[in-house]
Amino acid sequence: MIPNAAITFKGEQVVAANTGQDGSVRVQLPYGSYSVLISRPGFETFKIVGLAIESAKHTDLHVILHVAPYCDDCFTENEIGPRTIPSELPNTLETVRVPDAATALSIAEPVLIKVYGKRQIDYEKPLTAKLENGLWKVYGTLCCPDSKGQRTCETGKCLGGTAALALRPSDGKILSITHPK
Repeated sequence: MIPNAAITFKGEQVVAANTGQDGSVRVQLPYGSYSVLISRPGFETFKIVGLAIESAKHTDLHVILHVAPYCDDCFTENEIGPRTIPSELPNTLETVRVPDAATALSIAEPVLIKVYGKRQIDYEKPLTAKLENGLWKVYGTLCCPDSKGQRTCETGKCLGGTAALALRPSDGKILSITHPK
């Protein structure tokens, strides 16, 4: 169940809604054919083409959003253009783009948690995202106990490293994940 996923039905009319806390949404659509776009930062965008609404009968549409893909060493210089994600439905492809720091963070955080664990990533918050050399770079914040046992994040006070992740803005592909010390 994914709350706050954006859903847009495009047909003769455009109807937009967000899923509730239980991951569901209920909308009334006029008869017709619709393209449906379902998205949530950190997840693969799902697109349906040609959804037909032909009766007033209640219809359920069940969709599974997958966590956005990540890859450690699969970047090649020969890749050109945005990555497309094939849908389980015929004739359906969707492109993933990372337009801003908030989107980069929403993609990076679940991946970093999966790799390093929630406790470690929570300790390294806040995470920051910066556009550097044409890539989104996401970093944790280095913190440690000070002389009084309180947590400090002052630069130069702590030894160690934090999680770091790089992803392409054009397609959301993760190019590297590291945790230097």
